[in-house]
Amino acid sequence: MPGPKTKDSLVIGGSVNDHGRLFMVKTHIGQDARLAQIVRLVEDAQTSKAAAIQQLSDKVASYFVPVVVAVSVMTFLAFMIVGFLNIDLLPVSDMERVAYTQVVIEWRKVKFVLFYIKNYILFV
Repeated sequence: MPGPKTKDSLVIGGSVNDHGRLFMVKTHIGQDARLAQIVRLVEDAQTSKAAAIQQLSDKVASYFVPVVVAVSVMTFLAFMIVGFLNIDLLPVSDMERVAYTQVVIEWRKVKFVLFYIKNYILFV
């Protein structure tokens, strides 16, 4: 834990000496050191059964993601082509078709321009 150290206190790698001399005695070296233990634990985790499950999920994801992206692109292109050829074939309710007439679209453009003009005048 962070805090002041006194004579015979335990220090580990990464300890900061603000001032004065620091005399240390090594208690753990090589394979007994904390870093070596961490490396050993990571290596064990990578070679365990959990790593095999992770490899399987990576393999499944490597096929699943491109398939989903391809299906979504094909769906988008199909809707664009059908909408361009005959908009009545699209699965849209009558209420949605009526809501977006040319007059409504033009009025939305006018409201959009008026909104930005108003904000420009307010902030200038």
